[in-house]
Amino acid sequence: MKLSKTTTYAVLALECLLCQDGQAGSPMRAREVAERLGIPTDSALKVLQALARGGLLKSTLGRRGGYRANAKPDEVTLLRLIELMDGPITADVPVPANAGSTLVSALDGVCAELRDRSRAELESITLERLIELSNAEDRPALALAG
Repeated sequence: MKLSKTTTYAVLALECLLCQDGQAGSPMRAREVAERLGIPTDSALKVLQALARGGLLKSTLGRRGGYRANAKPDEVTLLRLIELMDGPITADVPVPANAGSTLVSALDGVCAELRDRSRAELESITLERLIELSNAEDRPALALAG
């Protein structure tokens, strides 16, 4: 599976703001988040705005404004972040089912099943769990449901 750069930035930005809230409690500007993550300010702003529209951040305007986490790490799933940033995970077969082969219908069914399994797995992985894994010394693999 390949995550988009935008989704990856969203995970990192949210984690950055959650850690910031635990320490200082003041909102962070997009520029500060960009500097901490080593990404362009425009990219950080785009990600932060999307996270705010999705309800995961609160945005405060003004001189002392910025972004603040609006969710706990155990409430944010990887599925929610992916779909917020990139749209719904789909099961698209680029050939219509009436293309002259029953194989296309079978392939469509397999893709739909894989989509559903992927969604269930991604829904079970929280930001809290990702943070735990990143802090583990031996970095154990994430055990997925079989």
